[in-house]
Amino acid sequence: HFFVPVDFILCFFGRMQKDPKDDSADGSAQRKRSLHGAEAQDTKKLKVDGEERLTSLIAKVGDNEEFVVKHLIGLTEALIRDLPLHYYHIINQIMKSVFTLPHKMGVYSTLVALLMKRCGEAFGSGSAFAKGGELGTRVVKLTVEMLDRNLVDSVWWKTMVLMKFASELMLAKVMHPQNMWNLLREIVDEVLSISNSPNRRDAYCYMVLASLEIVGLELQHFHKDLKAGGKTTAEGPEATVELKKKHKPVDFPALFDDLSYFMRNRDAKEEDQESPLMGSWREIQRLHAESWKSCTQALATRPYNLPELKDRLPAQTPLPVHHLPRTKARGARAARHAAAESEQKVTEEEDLLHTYLSRITDCQKRGDAEDAYRMWNEIRQKGVTPNSSAYSAILEVCASKGDVRRASAFWEQLPGDHVTPTASLYNHLLNVYVAASDEGLFARFEEMKRGGVTPDIHTFLTLASGCEQLGRAEAAVELLQELRAFHVSPNTAFCAAVLQNCRAQGDVTLCGTLWNELTRDYGVEPDGGCYRAVEAVFQRAAELNGEEFRKKSEVLRARSAAAAAAAAASATTSEHSPKSSPLNGTEEARATTAAPASAASPPALPSEAPAALADKGVGHALGASGKGSEECKASEVEGAPAPSTIGEEPAAPSL
Repeated sequence: HFFVPVDFILCFFGRMQKDPKDDSADGSAQRKRSLHGAEAQDTKKLKVDGEERLTSLIAKVGDNEEFVVKHLIGLTEALIRDLPLHYYHIINQIMKSVFTLPHKMGVYSTLVALLMKRCGEAFGSGSAFAKGGELGTRVVKLTVEMLDRNLVDSVWWKTMVLMKFASELMLAKVMHPQNMWNLLREIVDEVLSISNSPNRRDAYCYMVLASLEIVGLELQHFHKDLKAGGKTTAEGPEATVELKKKHKPVDFPALFDDLSYFMRNRDAKEEDQESPLMGSWREIQRLHAESWKSCTQALATRPYNLPELKDRLPAQTPLPVHHLPRTKARGARAARHAAAESEQKVTEEEDLLHTYLSRITDCQKRGDAEDAYRMWNEIRQKGVTPNSSAYSAILEVCASKGDVRRASAFWEQLPGDHVTPTASLYNHLLNVYVAASDEGLFARFEEMKRGGVTPDIHTFLTLASGCEQLGRAEAAVELLQELRAFHVSPNTAFCAAVLQNCRAQGDVTLCGTLWNELTRDYGVEPDGGCYRAVEAVFQRAAELNGEEFRKKSEVLRARSAAAAAAAAASATTSEHSPKSSPLNGTEEARATTAAPASAASPPALPSEAPAALADKGVGHALGASGKGSEECKASEVEGAPAPSTIGEEPAAPSL
C-alpha cells in the first residue's frame, strides 16, 4: 500500500553506514585531521622544549662576569624572538630566578630593563602583540603584588628579596623613583603605626633600611630635583588628576626623620645592639652623614651601571600607581584613613598633625616630656597649626610632670592658633594645677567662668581633687553651690572626692553634713567608693582621738609617779621620827600605809582605745550626735577623771 523508490532506500542506508564527519567519499578530510593533530602535538612538544631552553638560558646568564654584557644582549634578542609564544613563562622564570639566585639580582634587573626597551621598539603601537610593550609594567606590578602578599603573610625573607629587587629595578630605570617612593612611604607609615606589633614594626623598618642602602642617593637627588622645580610629585605627560592624587608627596628628609624617631623610641634591649636591624641603622646613619655618596661606590659593578649598556636602558617614566592594599589593611591607621576618606578628604596637614599627635601620646605614655615638647616645636617649624586634640595631648604631658609653667605657655598660644577654649581643654589645664598642687587652680576656674565656658562634672571632679591636694575643705563645700548654679548633677565619683576632703582633719561633722546634702538633696546613690571615703574620714578621726588619749595617759602616769614618790618620802620620815605612844604610832602607821593607795593615779588608758573608736561603724557614726565618743571614753577608762579636769589638754573631737 505504500510505495518507496529503491534508489532512495539505497541512498539512505549508504549515508548511515558512512562516517558522518567525513564529507568526502575517499576519506581525505579524516587524513587531514590526523595530520593536524600530529602537528598540534609537535607544536606542544616544541613549546615545552622552548620553555626548558629559555629557563636554562635565564638561569645561567651572568655566571661569567667577564662576558656578562655580551650574554645579556644576546639573551635579550633571543627572548624578544620567543616573547609572543613564551611571554608569561619568561616573566615567571625571571621572578623565580630572583628568589633562587638573589646574588644575581642586579643581572636580572638589567635583563628586565633591556627587554623593556626592546619590547617598546619591537611591539610598539599598532603591533599585533600589544602586551609585549607592557613587559616592564607587568614585572613591576607582579613585584609589588608579591611584596604586599608576603608582607601580610609575614614571609620576611621573601619580602626582603622583593624589596631589594624593586630597588634594583629603580636603578635600572624600570621603576620610576616616584613609584619606589610610594612603596617606601607606605611601609614607613606602617612602621610608625602603633597598631602593629613591635616585631612587625622592626621587620618593616629593616626592609626600608635595606632598600635605602641601594636607592638612598637616587631618592635624595629626586627630591632635590622636584624641589628645584617647585613640585612635590612626578607625573608623566599624560598623567591624570586621579593619578596625581594617588602619588605620595616626596620629602626624603622627613622619611629619614621618621625612621630616626622610631629607632630612638623603640623598646630595645642591650642584646639588640648587635642585631641586624641596629647594624643596618648604623650603616644608614653613616651614609646619611656622607650625603649617601657611598651608595654609588657599592653599586658601581652592577650591569646597569656599565657604560656599554647605558644606551640600551629605557627612559624612566612614572608607571601606574601600585600600592600595598593588604599591608595597609593590617594597620589601624589605614583603617582610620579609609573611614575618613568615605566621609571627607583628609588633607596633608591633618595627616601630618595626626602623626605628631600619635608621637606626643607615645611620649606621654613613656614619661618623656622633653621629647614631647620637641615634637611640639617640630609641628611649629613645619608650619602646621595645632588643633584642640593636639593641645589636649600636650597638656596631658604637662599634667604628668606637674609642669604649670609650660602648660601656661601652651595655653597662651590658643588665640594665635584660633582654638576656642572648651570645657575639655580647661579640664586638661586644671589637671596640671592639681598635679602640681598649685593654688592657681581656683584662679583658672574663675577665668573659665568669666570666659563663658560652662563647666561639666569632670571640671568639678578635678576641683574636688585639687581641694584635697591643697587642704581646702571649705572650698570643697562651696563646690556644691557651684554645682547648683550651673545645673550640673553630681555623680558617685564626685561624691567620693568631696567626702575625701574631710579626711585630713577627721572632720566627722562636716562629713555627715556633706553626706546628707549629696544623698538627700541631690539624690546620689552611694556606691563602694563613697562608703570607703566616709570610712577613711572616721578612721582618721579615731587616729586623732587616740593620739589625744595617749597624751592624757602620759600626764596621768606622771602625776601617779609624783604621788608615789611623795608617799615614799613621807614613809621614810615617819620611820625616823620618835613614837609618842603606841596608839599614836599605830594610827600613824595605818595612815602611812594607806597614803600611797589613796594617792595612786587612776588606771591608764588601755591601748585599744583608738581601735574601739574606729570600730564604731560608719552607719552608727553617721547617726551619732557626739554622744558616742564620750560614752566610749567613759566605758574604756573607769575611774579616770573627765578630760576637762586632767591637765590642760583640749577635749577630743566628737565622733
